[in-house]
Amino acid sequence: MKLSKKAIILILSLLIVACSTTVPVSATGSVASSKIGTAKQTTLLSIIKLGDEPTIENAAKNGNITNVNTVHYKTTIIPFGISVECIVRGN
Repeated sequence: MKLSKKAIILILSLLIVACSTTVPVSATGSVASSKIGTAKQTTLLSIIKLGDEPTIENAAKNGNITNVNTVHYKTTIIPFGISVECIVRGN
């Protein structure tokens, strides 16, 4: 069975497509945030985990933040895996 070049390109492009979503989780009344901390973990094939556990505590520690003002989670679906990043802003 022969596949045309267009079909092969379409199949390969579907394999490398990534989808990303950022969702706000929490915020306080404070507006100014001077520091940003992140904690990111990528999971491949639901088995291999790379990076820190994406928790608010780890993100605050990585950004040297003591008072957290906002929290966002960013989820990116990649071929054969998923990446989750916790982003905190504070002072």
